Amino acid sequence: AGAARGSCAVQGRGVLELAAGLGLVGLAARALGARRVFLTDVGVALPWLERNVELNRRRGTCQVLELDFFSPEKSGLSSSSVDLVCCSDCVLWPDLFEPLCSTLDYFMGDQAVALLSVVRRC
Repeated sequence: AGAARGSCAVQGRGVLELAAGLGLVGLAARALGARRVFLTDVGVALPWLERNVELNRRRGTCQVLELDFFSPEKSGLSSSSVDLVCCSDCVLWPDLFEPLCSTLDYFMGDQAVALLSVVRRC
């Protein structure tokens, strides 16, 4: 029942996962029926994301993009492609909270929803 309820939140939507790491949240969203998933991160995380997309046979429905919180516009993604923004434990340093908020503002269209989880570290 929980999976069925969760699928309603992503079913047919464009999902953006910020600082995806290995892409667990985005890949789960796709498995629950998201129309399109954008997995984003920077640097060394990108090859791992690509690999996980391949391993989960999601190529074509999941797209890996480089996205830096300091310049989200360089990702080539627009807010019109995004219905749901997910971010799970994506800020390790307090200096990144403001750029994260700017990135959220950049992608949040009129009907978009953001789901965030934050781990408090000291």
